[in-house]
Parts: sequence; C-alpha cells; structure tokens
Amino acid sequence: MSLKQAIRSKSTKEAGLAFVNRNKKRIEEFLRDKRGSFIYEIKIIRGKLVKAFYDASNGKVEYIFGDHVTTLKQGSGKVSVTFPNSPEREYDLVISADGMDSKIRRLVFLD
Repeated sequence: MSLKQAIRSKSTKEAGLAFVNRNKKRIEEFLRDKRGSFIYEIKIIRGKLVKAFYDASNGKVEYIFGDHVTTLKQGSGKVSVTFPNSPEREYDLVISADGMDSKIRRLVFLD
C-alpha cells in the first residue's frame, strides 16, 4: 500500500520523552539526538494513522460506516458477515482492529 512515507510524514516529530515525579523533577528522559529517537519517527496520532490507511485503500476495499458486525460465520473460503442496518455480505478476509474489548474477537472466539 506504500504507506511508509505517508505515515512518516504524519508523525508528530516528538522531540523526546521525559518521566517526572510528583514534584515535576525529571527522573529519566529519552531526548532526540542527531540520529533521532524511537519516538521521533514512529509516534503518530491515531486519527492521522487511520486517515493514511483509508487514503491508501479507499476505492480498493469496501468501507461501511454507521453500522457494526452482529455475526460472523466461516464458510468454505468465505466469511458471512451480518449487520443490523446493512445487507449480509461475504468476504475473503475480515480484519478486526477494535482493541482489547473487541466485539469481533468475542464473536470469533467465544461464540
């Protein structure tokens, strides 16, 4: 998807990271130097990361907004997906990126 440059261009260019105690005294820091830092190149605001993925894939994949998955059923080579407000669809692949308390994870592994 050629995302590397798009994502790097949207990084926050964070100068570093400092840990402070309750008195606001620095107890540890990781500041940017000539080589950069682990934070400088990879820290990106979630919305900007989502937009980079969306821009790279829009028109190539189907997006359904304002709805959610209610069931997933594995068939032979396809996954049937139902929604409360949209017609049932079949997909080759379903990717979930909705976090630790993922409804998709519960549907796949607990149902």
